[in-house]
Amino acid sequence: MPEMNGKELYTKIHNLYPHIRALFMSGYSDDILSKEGILKEGINYISKPFQVKTLESKIMEALISTSKCCND
Repeated sequence: MPEMNGKELYTKIHNLYPHIRALFMSGYSDDILSKEGILKEGINYISKPFQVKTLESKIMEALISTSKCCND
C-alpha cells in the first residue's frame, strides 16, 4: 500500500473498532517479519503462497482469537 503498511492500517481501524479481528498475510518470510518486529506472538498471520484449506483454518483461528494484535 502506498501510504501505510498493513500494521498501521490495522492500528487505525482497531482504534475505531476495538473488537475487530485481523489476519495478516505476506510474501515475506517469517524470519524477516520477526526481525522487523512485525510478526509478534498472538498475531494472526498466514504466509503466501497458501492453500485454500490453510486460509480457511487461519480465518477460523482469527475469528476465535482473543489477541489484541498490534497494540502492545
